Amino acid sequence: MVKVRFIVRDINTKAPIKDALIQLNGFKVTTDEKGVAEIEIPEGTYTIVVTAKGYEPYKIESISITEPITITVDLAPSYVFLIRF
Repeated sequence: MVKVRFIVRDINTKAPIKDALIQLNGFKVTTDEKGVAEIEIPEGTYTIVVTAKGYEPYKIESISITEPITITVDLAPSYVFLIRF
C-alpha cells in the first residue's frame, strides 16, 4: 500500500477547497477544511478525477503511483452565464 496525499486549492486565490471529491480507479476520498485528503492505495497506474462544487473537474490520466506522493491540484472556478431575453 502507498500513501497518497492531495492538496486541492482554488487556482486564483490558492485558498483550500473543502469537500472536493477525489476518485482514483474506484477509490474515493474527500478533502477536509484545509483542502487536504489522504488515502492508502495499492501500487499501480491510476486515472485521478477531482471534482468540487463550483469548479471545473480536473483529470490526471495514467499516473503511476509506486511510492508515497503529494499531489497538488489547483481547480478553476466554473462559470455559468445566464442570458435573459
